[in-house]
Amino acid sequence: NRVSMKGDIMNIFKSVIIGVGLILGLSSPVFASSLATIQSATKELYTSGMADASGNAESATCSGEFISPTEYLTAGHCVADNGKVGTSFSLHDVSVDTNLNVVTETHYKLSLVSLDTSNDIAILKLQDTSIKEPYVQLAPKEYIPQFGDALFTVGFPRAEGILKTNGEFGSVTKSPVPDISGLFYRTSVPLDVGNSGGGLYANINGQYYLVGLASFVQSDNNNISWFATLDSIDKLLKK
Repeated sequence: NRVSMKGDIMNIFKSVIIGVGLILGLSSPVFASSLATIQSATKELYTSGMADASGNAESATCSGEFISPTEYLTAGHCVADNGKVGTSFSLHDVSVDTNLNVVTETHYKLSLVSLDTSNDIAILKLQDTSIKEPYVQLAPKEYIPQFGDALFTVGFPRAEGILKTNGEFGSVTKSPVPDISGLFYRTSVPLDVGNSGGGLYANINGQYYLVGLASFVQSDNNNISWFATLDSIDKLLKK
């Protein structure tokens, strides 16, 4: 790590990254996420102040992940339901020791930045911007999943702790849910209550990237799950 070698090392590193970018058809390099980073970046979201179908107060527990040190991505219905946007959003972060004893327990407050109800996507931001969280990387926008591609999601189903579940890509299909009108990925990745907002990931050339966002399961078949697309996420981020 001598100063005289720093420039050469950085040039080699950049060449490797740019090479990967060229393989993927990128105009600029994209950095991938490790499984450890995905786990660290995925946090459980608590929302209060929404309303159920009868207009009664409703709260929700969902999944989501940081996509920058301060920006948090989750499902739209996790922050707004039945036409009412939640009034409070917080993350519950717990660290444990080797004996699973709680060492620290922290609550982070977030603010809603963007909401796309048609594609069931929301972006929130930490209110305390001095906090910097590990984050996942979105796949290059040129990425197009193919039938049978292996995929997985990470989230908090039924408060069982963080869980990774695996499945395959099926198709890009219009949502069957009346109030969610966008195009979604149809997959066989298992989802359960609490998974909403968790990232969908693909292994691209040996590296992991976020390619979608958990939204809902088919009412008559829990083995069919629906995820917001990479294109929809990218468009909301650019607004």
